[in-house]
Amino acid sequence: MKKTILISLLPLMLLSSCSLPMKAEIKAEDNPVVDENYIGADFTSGVYTYELEKKFRSSPNTIEAWVRMGPLSKDEPGGIIFSNYEYYNYNPVRLEVNTNRQITLQWNRGQANLTFATYAIPVEKWTHVAVVRNPSSSSFRLYINGALQEEQNKSTTDAISDFRFIVGGDWSNWHDHKKAFKGEIASVAAYHSSLTSSEIARDYRKEDEITGTTREDLLFSADFSFNCQGATDKSRYENNATIRSNDYFYRDDLYAPQDYGLFIIPDPQIMTHWLQANLATISDYIISKKDDYNIEMAICVGDNADGSLQWDFELPAIKNVFNNLTEAGVRWVTTPGNHDYDDNCSKSRALTNYNRYFTAEEISSFSWFGGLYEEGQTQNAYYTFETTGVKYLVISMEFGSTPEVLSWADGVLSEPRFQDHRVIVYTHAYIGGDGERLAGGKPARATSCGFANYNNIVDADDMWNQVIRKHKNVFMVFNGHVPYDDIVVRTDVGDYGNTITCMLIDAQGILYGGAASLVALLNFDELNQQVYVNYVCTTSGELYNIQNQFTYSFKGHTDILSSVYYEPNGELKAEYKGGQAND
Repeated sequence: MKKTILISLLPLMLLSSCSLPMKAEIKAEDNPVVDENYIGADFTSGVYTYELEKKFRSSPNTIEAWVRMGPLSKDEPGGIIFSNYEYYNYNPVRLEVNTNRQITLQWNRGQANLTFATYAIPVEKWTHVAVVRNPSSSSFRLYINGALQEEQNKSTTDAISDFRFIVGGDWSNWHDHKKAFKGEIASVAAYHSSLTSSEIARDYRKEDEITGTTREDLLFSADFSFNCQGATDKSRYENNATIRSNDYFYRDDLYAPQDYGLFIIPDPQIMTHWLQANLATISDYIISKKDDYNIEMAICVGDNADGSLQWDFELPAIKNVFNNLTEAGVRWVTTPGNHDYDDNCSKSRALTNYNRYFTAEEISSFSWFGGLYEEGQTQNAYYTFETTGVKYLVISMEFGSTPEVLSWADGVLSEPRFQDHRVIVYTHAYIGGDGERLAGGKPARATSCGFANYNNIVDADDMWNQVIRKHKNVFMVFNGHVPYDDIVVRTDVGDYGNTITCMLIDAQGILYGGAASLVALLNFDELNQQVYVNYVCTTSGELYNIQNQFTYSFKGHTDILSSVYYEPNGELKAEYKGGQAND
């Protein structure tokens, strides 16, 4: 599934940042290859970057770029040219310019941290930069304008990662300051091979176009210009680059109301501890949309507390949010995250404090309550509701579930009475920022926590194989846990051919050292089988980042269709045939 981002939503401010920059003042004798009208995309504002659509499956051993640095203030870094760095990425590459306008390269998070100190990128002049890793000679070479400038020796392994590359920035969020490139970038190319000096010179002189036809080992090649809508990849991988905004709040309308809506509440932990004054805006905002958007449920993906062990300070604050929803007649559910466990998952699986506030007595009194895995413990539970001719089963599996919990969930989903229900699974940890399941060697997986040494803990692959993939009516999976600026979407196909949409939604650290009160509104159109997604700040009503406002189709994802619009055989009812949108 591909998210559809409506470019018409692009705010005026963002478009203005992409306006035609002034001509570069480049003299022919300084650089005979670039003429004065050569214009690239200007990243100076830090408002936007370009995101590649696909991850590299080979190590990018050569990276080339045409850049034009703007002036820097004292101690200001020149910023990132090309990178897939993210805190949880163990194999990042980050090509950037430091405060001295020198090229630096981080390779495989610490295997190499190189500064090429013999050259400073000039201001307001187009410069061709190329960095080549040669694994056979354990060396890295910097080329400037087609000529070898500096060589450093360092033994490294291939950098292959599940994180996609970004032009003009990277995936940094609350762990690291963002460092937008302070200038223009006109083109970027990446190769798996280690280009020779003559090949670098060829690319610098632009003897022919850099494409998948002329360069067999090309991983990516694109030109960036003032239009800023996107850049077409000229390699054979069709790995196009799409505009994305960066920590950008803006005012615009939500998508129009459809049949019904769900709210997803990302990990509230930072607000629960540090920004309690803003917590009530979450429930206030959800309640304000209850009638217009026919809100059927609010789902919190865990980490209700911040792990500071100040249970009676943090948990009452977040519980008040849910109490407000209860009083307003809005269904809600939550689940524990790693910071909700009594000892932060270091050894014990105890959830004594969580269950003091989210009690079985209260949960079981809700009209939407279905059942619990363990009497008196609310961390593993299921719920039901019906709307617009669709029945839903919503089931929670706690962070670091056990095989017994998975067996229970599998049993619930196997019950005959639920075979006509769409299933929503929500849990704290399932997919990460790279869209991959948190399993194997992934750093944020549940099995990486200390309590895995004392308990039989499963990971996301186990959840997939033992529960989620086995049932034809599983429709969606929601999780948090991994701080990420964007809503991350993954689709999988279950054993019965059903398409399962998985979303990571975690706003706990979208701003360095802080958080924002974001919620995701999913707006369902059952007639046309479309979902409209908005990511919105509840304190201001502003939308957050253009790429987080999108639509997608769930046609063909499930055979459980709305009985309001569709016959039992899946045919559209006659009275609605004129109202269905075209494919």
